[in-house]
Amino acid sequence: MRENLFQKAAENGVLVAAHRGSCGGNLCQNTALTFKAALLQGADILELDVIRSTDGVFYVFHDNQEGHVLHLDRSILELSSAEIDELMMYNWLDMPSGLHLSRLTDILDEFSDSFINIDRSWRWWPEMIALLNERDHSRILLKSHAEKELLACLEKNGPDIPYMPIVSSVQELQDTLSYDINTVAAELLFRSTDDELVSADTFAYCREKGLLTFVNAETISILDKHYQCGPFGDNVAIAEGFDKGWGGLVRMGFDIIQTDWAGMLKKYIQTMKK
Repeated sequence: MRENLFQKAAENGVLVAAHRGSCGGNLCQNTALTFKAALLQGADILELDVIRSTDGVFYVFHDNQEGHVLHLDRSILELSSAEIDELMMYNWLDMPSGLHLSRLTDILDEFSDSFINIDRSWRWWPEMIALLNERDHSRILLKSHAEKELLACLEKNGPDIPYMPIVSSVQELQDTLSYDINTVAAELLFRSTDDELVSADTFAYCREKGLLTFVNAETISILDKHYQCGPFGDNVAIAEGFDKGWGGLVRMGFDIIQTDWAGMLKKYIQTMKK
């Protein structure tokens, strides 16, 4: 995973991670169609979210989106796989899409040639790690907050699984690297470009340790627009220009940028290389 991602970054420059695929129209988030759309737009990495049914089946879905995506007035975590399989997804026009939730194993099989970033699986890590250990996980990038219990679990059960911590301080980054796990990248959360975590010294430290640096550019709401990536991000890119919204992240030295607009970001990066 480390060599493949580094090779891809060396060949392509900054890599584009598609947040829940490329959604819109009748393409619902976290589905095979959005992942196909993201790849068609040039995405290098597919990001997806995971939940688990009451009988232990993993699905690709971001819980807390039940009302919006499924018109469901209860937590999906309370449902069995048989119940989840019956759920219909609603599209961006709030119309029935004809799409159903995908099982994680089906997505991993269908997109086995793609790099896949698995988010929000940490609540079931013993089971998730066991699942990944049963298959080729060289193109998986498992992600979590850098919590000691999670890092210890990974060290014990899946130390060779490619891993990326979500960190908001240099200390969290250093603590993660003290574990005997396969840390290949780090997602850096910052409010300001003056934050120590995104200083030139920290980027140099990551390069020295063989880590790719990852930043989340998508704007989930106005409440967090200055948290994940400081004054930059998707909304700024579209409202005020790509160079202002994404260019700053590229110039800071990030290796991977996650976005809701994979096609536009990819074209911008290609333009910067000319």
